[in-house]
Amino acid sequence: MKYNNDDLFCDFAKAEFDNYLAGFLYSLQFSDEKYKKLKEEQKEITNHYPVIAKVLYDNEIEILNEEQIKAMIKVLEIEEEIRMIEEKELFYCGGKEFYHYLKKMKIL
Repeated sequence: MKYNNDDLFCDFAKAEFDNYLAGFLYSLQFSDEKYKKLKEEQKEITNHYPVIAKVLYDNEIEILNEEQIKAMIKVLEIEEEIRMIEEKELFYCGGKEFYHYLKKMKIL
């Protein structure tokens, strides 16, 4: 790939950028108590109802009873909460990176 002025770091180093973001999200389970509790609750439910994990994560087709359906809905609600925390933290992470970039460029 030939470099030009419109290229961004993530164009050249997509794997490294993806690894950086994955590592940042992984660290949330140690730094954010709510995130950690949500992940644990999600794991407890899917361990208690393995069929839910098959449907959601392995794309298997299964017949669920009412109790399993309610548990799956709870897992999906937890996933939405987790996603919101991740998106908020990634937003702040991007802001921090931008701030340090501007400082490095002596704009701030």
